[in-house]
Amino acid sequence: MKTINRDLLNRPRVWVSLALVTVLALGWWFGWMSPEATKLASVRARQVGQRATVASLASQLAKLRADAKRVQAASPFLQRFGAAIPAQPDSPGIVEQVYHLSVRDRVSLSSITDDVLSAASGSYSTIPVSMTVSGGHDAVLSFVAGLYKLPRLLTIQSLNLTGITSVLATGNSTYSATISATAYTTYVAPAHGSTAAVPATTS
Repeated sequence: MKTINRDLLNRPRVWVSLALVTVLALGWWFGWMSPEATKLASVRARQVGQRATVASLASQLAKLRADAKRVQAASPFLQRFGAAIPAQPDSPGIVEQVYHLSVRDRVSLSSITDDVLSAASGSYSTIPVSMTVSGGHDAVLSFVAGLYKLPRLLTIQSLNLTGITSVLATGNSTYSATISATAYTTYVAPAHGSTAAVPATTS
């Protein structure tokens, strides 16, 4: 086992060298290593934050994809609802649908009135629709049934028949039907009045 030369340790040059090495080591630690360690800790903290952000965004993306699937599944229903109860009264559209139905069923549409808008609740309004048709027994019954199948939602409140003695009559006996129905819109009528003229729709 080698022994340390004590004379060597007593030399000033050795102590100066040791002091210089110590100073350099401390300078390296505080001047480079410590700041780098701080930077490394900061980078790691940012990475943790970024991972949390990515996880949060991934969760939001998953929810958005799930919502998109639900919206896509509900899209046909929403389209039918939008056509049945549109955002605008669209009075001409009601007349057009009823007219085409009368042509299909070969009945004569002698009159139709739907120019009044009534506030039914805070979320929708109603449009009373009155019409008179005439034709054969089977044709008129088909027309009445067809009113419930129009793209626009119509509910029948009353049906008055004239010209025959029984609704159960068959064949082509001619008679007339006066129908009172109701159409619906999500357009809200002015609150200051119970009725108002149906506003014109823009194309």
